[in-house]
Amino acid sequence: MLSCATPHGIIEFEHGIINWRPERGPSHRVELGETIVTACLIPSPQDSIQGVVIFSKQGLIIHLSIPSLVPISSTRIGGWFPESAQIVYFHGIPYVISSHGKSIETRCLDDLKGIISTLEFQNKVDLLYLDGNTLIVIQGMNTAEIQIQDIIPLP
Repeated sequence: MLSCATPHGIIEFEHGIINWRPERGPSHRVELGETIVTACLIPSPQDSIQGVVIFSKQGLIIHLSIPSLVPISSTRIGGWFPESAQIVYFHGIPYVISSHGKSIETRCLDDLKGIISTLEFQNKVDLLYLDGNTLIVIQGMNTAEIQIQDIIPLP
């Protein structure tokens, strides 16, 4: 089971089910109907949590608000699903950076179908995480550091 802690509660993902367990109020459950492989929280520019992006094994990318779990947008990308993903704000615009195999892709959260940039690596990308304005790319025992401004073009 995958889970993410937020200041308002815990969101859990198990197969195709999303469980929201808020600090206050009743829990609720949403059945997605697809196997969830990864998810990432969407921080607001004020450092609170405003939503979550969920990726399914069948290629669904869905953006849900927190705490209501109301769908904001969704799209289906055929042929792949990410193994790791991060949300980053660059010049006030939220972007989804995701890994699959030996590559990472950057998409605007407001247009999940469009790919802004792609980077290829020699080895499989196992994990992505953010350290300020630096994306840390873990590949087995190796790491690469990429500045966010190097993968997201200026608007």
